[in-house]
Amino acid sequence: MAVPPRRLQLVRPCQLLAGASARNDDTPTSESAGATSTALPLLSERAIPVGMPVDLDVAQGHAYVVSITREGRTGGLSVFDVTNPRNPILKTTLSRPEDDGGTSVRAKGPALYIAHERGTRVYDISRPTDPVLLRTLSTGELGTWMALVEGDRLYSLVPGAGIQVHDVTDPLNPTPLAVVDTPEDAARGGPEDFVVDQGRLYLSDALAGYCVLDIRNLEDVRLLGQYRPSSLGDGHHSAVGLFEGRRIAFEAGERPAPHVRVLDVTEPANITKLGEFRLQQSSSIQNLLLRGDRLHVAWNEEGLRVLDVSNPSLPREVAHGHVDARPQNTVGLHLPGDGHAYVVDAARGLLIFEDLQQ
Repeated sequence: MAVPPRRLQLVRPCQLLAGASARNDDTPTSESAGATSTALPLLSERAIPVGMPVDLDVAQGHAYVVSITREGRTGGLSVFDVTNPRNPILKTTLSRPEDDGGTSVRAKGPALYIAHERGTRVYDISRPTDPVLLRTLSTGELGTWMALVEGDRLYSLVPGAGIQVHDVTDPLNPTPLAVVDTPEDAARGGPEDFVVDQGRLYLSDALAGYCVLDIRNLEDVRLLGQYRPSSLGDGHHSAVGLFEGRRIAFEAGERPAPHVRVLDVTEPANITKLGEFRLQQSSSIQNLLLRGDRLHVAWNEEGLRVLDVSNPSLPREVAHGHVDARPQNTVGLHLPGDGHAYVVDAARGLLIFEDLQQ
């Protein structure tokens, strides 16, 4: 019988209780550069045969696309051979009651983890085109909203019930470590996304805002700071990197006029806003990925946008993947480091762009 993960209470340091929530709206604003933005070549486009696609990962020369059930179309998992990005080949589709898709997908070695309403599903992808469901890591009645792999840890975000942490030194046999409580506001059901960087977990929450947790010691998890851009929090997605010795977070929301906020999170108890980037006609932001000084943004109806953030205070758009006049619904994004940007469009399917060379 599997040992259930231990639940750990979140510790709030004294200095945080004195008020670590920060706001600062008197900051520089950048907008789309228009003509100076390069159109990324679209190499290929493939429809997804099941459900509505929402996320993907690329591993072993294959793209794993997960779809949710929508408008009578059962969700599932679609596997494409992308060894030739100009000609992706659909190899396998799983769409059965026991394999009906998910909201998030991550790979590690021979394992594929899918966030699912029944929990976090573990697939064996030793044979890349023949995924085999091994087990489901139970995460409670609400299931798993998001799965993330960082090093040898698997993190499963459970709405209203914290984050389950498993050791995946053996990727096909996750071992439970702990359940990390999220901040009180987040526990009411608002967590959307998170990233892990250098022993800190950065949680984007629709109610609690942007929260920074110290998770180096799972026995003593601490809330280091919060940033609330409004009374509603509005945290949705983020990416974190190091710029000239400062830890910088690029954080985005999905409420009216969503945009990218640039936050200095070097001192989490005193988070400051450095700048922001907006589009004139803006829709919700669905994903952010930082590679070097390039920030890739899955911007829903605005398609894929690539920002130069070498000067974090003044991000500027340098490339875009807004394909044509047809409606865009860019939600999923993956950058495996092969010179391509893999995008999931909820309406159009799998799109593969030639990425900017750095």
